[in-house]
Amino acid sequence: MQRYERGRLHGTWDLGDIPLSLSYRITKGDEIVPATWVVVGGTLPTGDADEITGVGRPLYGGGVLFSKRIGDWPLIVTLGGNFTFGGEDRIAGVKMEEYEAKGLVALEYEATADFSLIGQYELSSGVARDFYQFSQTVHEIHFGFKWHIAEGVVVE
Repeated sequence: MQRYERGRLHGTWDLGDIPLSLSYRITKGDEIVPATWVVVGGTLPTGDADEITGVGRPLYGGGVLFSKRIGDWPLIVTLGGNFTFGGEDRIAGVKMEEYEAKGLVALEYEATADFSLIGQYELSSGVARDFYQFSQTVHEIHFGFKWHIAEGVVVE
């Protein structure tokens, strides 16, 4: 990250905040019931809030995911959402929201038994109070893959 201060360009390097998460499958799913996971997580505040490479405090959250195969097709639909709480604070003088809410819908195509292609749409609430685009809802589209490289090991 680079910033201007007193007419000079300054650079900084920082690890940033480290995200941690844990998910647990509640149901495996069948013809009627979707596979269901609960997810909890947080961040270690290792970044520097003054340099805007971190939030400066831990964030905590949780959510739920539902996945269902579409008939006998190699398609899986996932719906989910989460809620992150960070407490009201300021970053670089900008008043932040106490929480962030997200929802997502994803479609996974199983190309082979070990490899899938994934498309995802995510909707997030604004993270700042009354501060231009940072206060607006965010729409994101992501594409990726899932690769089972060994028993119990998945690269996404």
